[in-house]
Amino acid sequence: MRVRSRTFRAALLCGPAWCHAAMLAAEASPSAPQEATRALDEGLAPRGLLRLAVDPSFSAWDSRYGTRMVDGDVVEETEPLAMELVHDRGAIFPGFRKLEDHIRSLIDDPAFQGSAGVADAAVRQDVTRVDVGASFGVFDWLTMGVTLPLVKTRLALQTSLRTGPGSGADLGVNPATDGSSQVARFLDGLADVSSSAAARASQVCTDGPNSQACRSARELSDRVAAFENDARGAYSSSYLFPMEGSSVADSMAATARRLGEELTAVGLSGLRDMVFATEWFTAEAFARLPTRPEIGASSLAPIDGVWRLGDVEAKLLARVIEGAAGDSAEARPAFAYHLAAGVAVRLGTGAPQSDDMLYDLGSGDGQMDVEGRLVAAMRWRERAGLRLGVRYGVQRAATLERRVAPVEELLAPLATVASVIWTPAPYLGLEAEPHWMVTDELSIFASYRRYSKGADGYALANADAAAASNADPAVLERESARSWQRAGAGLRYSTTDPLGAGTATPIELRFRMLFPIGGSGGHAPAATSVEVGLSVFRSFY
Repeated sequence: MRVRSRTFRAALLCGPAWCHAAMLAAEASPSAPQEATRALDEGLAPRGLLRLAVDPSFSAWDSRYGTRMVDGDVVEETEPLAMELVHDRGAIFPGFRKLEDHIRSLIDDPAFQGSAGVADAAVRQDVTRVDVGASFGVFDWLTMGVTLPLVKTRLALQTSLRTGPGSGADLGVNPATDGSSQVARFLDGLADVSSSAAARASQVCTDGPNSQACRSARELSDRVAAFENDARGAYSSSYLFPMEGSSVADSMAATARRLGEELTAVGLSGLRDMVFATEWFTAEAFARLPTRPEIGASSLAPIDGVWRLGDVEAKLLARVIEGAAGDSAEARPAFAYHLAAGVAVRLGTGAPQSDDMLYDLGSGDGQMDVEGRLVAAMRWRERAGLRLGVRYGVQRAATLERRVAPVEELLAPLATVASVIWTPAPYLGLEAEPHWMVTDELSIFASYRRYSKGADGYALANADAAAASNADPAVLERESARSWQRAGAGLRYSTTDPLGAGTATPIELRFRMLFPIGGSGGHAPAATSVEVGLSVFRSFY
């Protein structure tokens, strides 16, 4: 075996002319810029040459690799992005389950299930990214560069909510949502009656603590107090309430009427009539729910984002070893290899996703990453070759404002917003691209990529506020780990001179398409991506 720098540079075939081992980066992803950094297909630039590259990419997805509990078992499978907005009883409203529990107690029916209608939705997200890069060959063995990403995100969203006759719905717009005076009068009267019943029981039991009259008075007082607790809970737990004229509303009214009759029978005031919903929820009304003051977010609507700066990246790449075996020094060797190592620093110049804009993707993490890279390239005979890459990144902590609520709680209230210390987990990226040269200028290749990271850490920044709010930042750590795999193919056309010499202006064109083949973690996107690229060179010395 002979180690020959110039002979190897002429023989290593990522392109027909001078081959570069592609620097590994990750595929577009909805939540982590280190995933969104795309491979610029750049390696060591020849000494004295400035490489200018423009690499647009487009990624789109309407599903994710989800994780959920089914009958106590963890199920991991591909699920639609709109999953939280789809339900055959409309249980997409905040507090829906609590409302059901209170109604069950009020009508003494543990099997009751309410319905706000049949909810359906379709969600699709995409990211258009343009990486503008410049790399300079300081020496034959050292290249330094910078990449400036521009990011545009979009959300396509459609929602529907079928209510009214034939839908099975029995829950409408809660009359207490906008501070109904009728609801307030009913609850105030109920509180007065509950206090009167408790005072009567105390008086009766003072006169005869072991009498049947005492036991009856206490039992009535307890039932009134329980009715008041569940009535208040039902009116305050959700934006929904039983629709006037529905069977569940009739049952609740009958319960209140019987209780009122018992109260009047012992000389106390009766109960006012309960107030029920008089209008159905619509898809439009549900889409506006996030804008209510207690939630303080944007409405559920399509988003056509603006171009924003992503996380700028500065990097160095140095040759570690290269060599060739077989054939003479004048001919292309039977086997050649190349190994380079590098480091990249990703600055927090991008905009993190906003909790006040549902389904926002952001253009960056807003914190710094330090990433180590290894890239290798091999060639066999005249046409076949392989490029490999590994990268490992460590991410610095950052302080962010987040809604401390489970990820599936789409409409978490504004009261859950807290300042948290976010510690992103390290990540690992792998890439492999076997290629075949059709001509000296054109090569075709297959592409495989894998990305994985562990669970992030969260802690409340203000310990005193944490104790007062009982907020548990551990809910933010759930489903923060993720992995994905994608595979595809591409073409590369290059007229680049292998030694960085010659009079012709070097140029390279690239095209790559990748498809999702697997993943895990709960919120890893099942994305399809298209990448194109152009590199031109200018000689300085």
